[in-house]
Amino acid sequence: MPPIWADKRIYPAEEYHQNYLEKNPNGYCHIPHAEMELFSRLRIDSGDYQKPAAKSIRDKLTAEQYRVTRESGTERNQEPAPVI
Repeated sequence: MPPIWADKRIYPAEEYHQNYLEKNPNGYCHIPHAEMELFSRLRIDSGDYQKPAAKSIRDKLTAEQYRVTRESGTERNQEPAPVI
């Protein structure tokens, strides 16, 4: 496990990024506030979801992706290990 240390490169964002919603009450970035409220109230019923056929899933994933996501596999170690 890599060591944990305080990253000295962290610094406060520019003033115009602080308290964004107070400065822009109509929404966050490009998303209108009313739309954010609407989506926050939506609920998805898992009973309405039909799982795609295994072949359809397999056709969209690499062999490794399929093994990891559908067969509880694990990814291979990175070679060589990243330098920290």
